[in-house]
Amino acid sequence: MKNLFLAAAAAAALSACAAPGIGPGGKLPLQPPPMGVPHNAIEYMMLAASGDLFEIQTSQLLLQRGRTPELRAFAQQMIEHHTRLSAAAMAAARAGGVNPPPPVLLNRHANMLNMLSAAGPDQFELTYLRMQLAAHNEALLVHTAYAAAGENPSLKAAAATAAPVVQGHLTQARVLGMPLTL
Repeated sequence: MKNLFLAAAAAAALSACAAPGIGPGGKLPLQPPPMGVPHNAIEYMMLAASGDLFEIQTSQLLLQRGRTPELRAFAQQMIEHHTRLSAAAMAAARAGGVNPPPPVLLNRHANMLNMLSAAGPDQFELTYLRMQLAAHNEALLVHTAYAAAGENPSLKAAAATAAPVVQGHLTQARVLGMPLTL
């Protein structure tokens, strides 16, 4: 029942992801998984990379526009951690014999980034926090799903290592949002 709930939650959270990717060898177009959970190594890499890029780019934007010191520190941490998670996933993919697709923002993440960019000064930090909560919930589902049922042992290990980091970020974002109305 728990797995069914996780799959349904992942499907709902990531159903808007729809951007073409590059398949093995750079030849075949590949769509993100229809259910929002990774079914193979390339799909996992696409979803994880998009999530990491989103975290990095939104956090860079927060460093430019945000004023709250705690949020600025959180954003800096997101940039550092998600840069490391991306590098680890790429290394694990190569070690596992997978040619990872180039990291790109999937449509859902690109749309959210555009919404954050357009947020006014009064709503910017609150919008950032809400998006961090949503993105980290999605990322946690992606990593835990692949760690549990992925096909590539190297990437499964990377996903298993990433999941607690993402869970920590999610917890931090919740604590940061407590004084606000999320």
